Amino acid sequence: MAIGSVEVVTHCGLTAEQIAIVCGWAGNDYWAYMLDDSDADNLNKLTATWTGIVTQPGNMSYGLSDENGALCGAVWIERTVSAVGIGHFCFSKAATHIKQSERLQFVQQCIGRAFESGLRKISWTFYPANRAYECFLRRLGAIKEGVLMQHALQGGKPTNIVLMASFPC
Repeated sequence: MAIGSVEVVTHCGLTAEQIAIVCGWAGNDYWAYMLDDSDADNLNKLTATWTGIVTQPGNMSYGLSDENGALCGAVWIERTVSAVGIGHFCFSKAATHIKQSERLQFVQQCIGRAFESGLRKISWTFYPANRAYECFLRRLGAIKEGVLMQHALQGGKPTNIVLMASFPC
């Protein structure tokens, strides 16, 4: 399938190997933006935790690979209660050949699939300093729901978490 000018493969259900790749991006490129102190022990622990979450029955995960088969991005959605999910996405910083518009289209497709599966809301959480994530979510049509005050520890200090949500059109 072509997304913009890049031939990509969107696949449903990330493998353990692909989850490890995504954890590498998070641990090496985005640690300060994605992870709190409970995740910070080591990359192997993070990979084991995320693999357990992503592969749970009912949860959804999608990968974006380029024409060479290299994983460039991932979206995973954890089902929580009823028809609500918690969404996550991450892209490789090395995948500069995939434009922002193509990344948006990929995440929009994944969100659409989640709503088609019966979800009625996808919640997104992030640190206030992660302005790029917030801007990306706004471009996807997500709305800000609020802020959880001192909800997580980052660098040993309490920090806030911003809440946004996506709803079916």
